[in-house]
Amino acid sequence: MGLVPAKSAAGFFCMMAAAVFFLPGLCAAASPGNFPAMFPEKPGGVSSFMALQTERQVNEFPAQRDRGPEVDAQGEERHYSEIRKSENTFSFDGIKTGAAFGNWPLVYVIAGFGRADVDFSFTDELTEQKDEYSRQVRFENEGFPVFGCGISAVMHRTEVMGKDFRFGGDLQYRRLDFEAGKGALSYESDLHEIQIALAATLEDVSWQPPWLPATLVFSPYGGTKVSHFIGSEKFSDPENVDRRGDPDPIYYSGDLDPANHITYFFGTNLDLPRSFFLGVETRFGDDEGYGVQLGCIF
Repeated sequence: MGLVPAKSAAGFFCMMAAAVFFLPGLCAAASPGNFPAMFPEKPGGVSSFMALQTERQVNEFPAQRDRGPEVDAQGEERHYSEIRKSENTFSFDGIKTGAAFGNWPLVYVIAGFGRADVDFSFTDELTEQKDEYSRQVRFENEGFPVFGCGISAVMHRTEVMGKDFRFGGDLQYRRLDFEAGKGALSYESDLHEIQIALAATLEDVSWQPPWLPATLVFSPYGGTKVSHFIGSEKFSDPENVDRRGDPDPIYYSGDLDPANHITYFFGTNLDLPRSFFLGVETRFGDDEGYGVQLGCIF
């Protein structure tokens, strides 16, 4: 079947390169899915899809230290050292839909609701103006809206063992904005999640299980992705006060994870009647998770 037209593939490569070099911390563990399978069977055709999906992912944000001087209203300088770290478990249930026209990349949107379980740890080390403060607490949020979008491209197509083999790339963004509380404690987080993934799939593999009368048709796939988060956190505890007894809330903004996470994913799409498919995926490496999709290709 050959290569995707150079104009589309080159443009997509430029977009991915820009994300890698100019947004080095932007990516996370969302489910890539079998995105090469969402394209038309023949290059230049038109294809659209819609899928219900559910997924779970675990992201660990390592300890990070922020140092600097702070001058209060009386002109006293306090030198602080703030250390934060957390392990976040996100669950998502929603819909993913998109379309590919001609030789252009596939564009899609994501919408749904998420749940968050945050194991948060913070230490505030200060000079004489304040005693050291340390707290570890677990927050849970049972529902917040999640929105995102993405773009995919098939960069190479050929035949392998008489089957359609596709290799492509995907760039995806999601926003996770939520609040949680426990007693007098409060936590707010506004996270921006982007991931860059490369995957390959072999289309329409047939298998006749000895215990089933029907032949199964499925499309196995696998790949790797680089992932990261940026955003902001705010943590408030009435017990965290300065020497004068004034509240001292914690606010952190920037790169929540200085290292790029490399994760591997494998899965398959099982063909169902009337152009429906069931997709399952598992992920391991720096991030762990799984995802399930039930969709239809038009």
